[in-house]
Amino acid sequence: MATVTPTPGVSIVAYDDKDQVVYTLTAADLPTYNGKFFPKMNSVQYYHIGNGTTLLEARSPFLGIPKAGVAGVAMTVINNFIYVNRNADKTDQYTVKLVVGTWDDMVANVCTPGSSCPDIVFIGSTQVAGQAANQTILQLESFFDEYTEINSWLLKDAFSKVRVARNFQITCLPMHAVHSCPKSFQLTYYDYTYAVPLTTDMRLLFYNTTTFDILGLTHPPPVGTTWGDEWWRTWNWYELRP
Repeated sequence: MATVTPTPGVSIVAYDDKDQVVYTLTAADLPTYNGKFFPKMNSVQYYHIGNGTTLLEARSPFLGIPKAGVAGVAMTVINNFIYVNRNADKTDQYTVKLVVGTWDDMVANVCTPGSSCPDIVFIGSTQVAGQAANQTILQLESFFDEYTEINSWLLKDAFSKVRVARNFQITCLPMHAVHSCPKSFQLTYYDYTYAVPLTTDMRLLFYNTTTFDILGLTHPPPVGTTWGDEWWRTWNWYELRP
């Protein structure tokens, strides 16, 4: 799923809820991270990425095998962040603790009483305006300005449609954000950007069964049966590939 190639050489270790190592990963594992190759994934509660002295915490709703693909994307981004920010002697400056949970955790247990704010949070685009209104996430304009100064191009041009939200501020207020704004407009609140996109997804996928028959390809469920009776528990893009 990842469109960015993970840079090799960064330590990635998966831990369970008792802080015991479940397994280790390499950069080569991330593009096809799935339950077939890592069947113990459902017991993983967090990952340590990097070996630096500065610890950052990221929280995500990427718990378990069903979220393996997007977890691999998130770890790719963090992996490369660790690599490009290494010290002059090539040692890691940062360690990122990537906590994996559910979408309910992202609503109930992020920046709420009794739960501290992480340094990084992966949330749905429909949640950005509400978090911004509650002042639990930071507006990113200064970081975009710094990026532009260093790299001589606007990072926001990479997702330029989001910037159209500046023309739709009235409909993107918190009380309307979830229902009234297209998702591409939901990374801003008033005139400030609070998030950057990580992935895109789909809710429905069609395929041509006749083409599969002619080419002798195995059908995915529910037409095919090779994935087992409870295929929905271990579904992933790797299995779907012919």
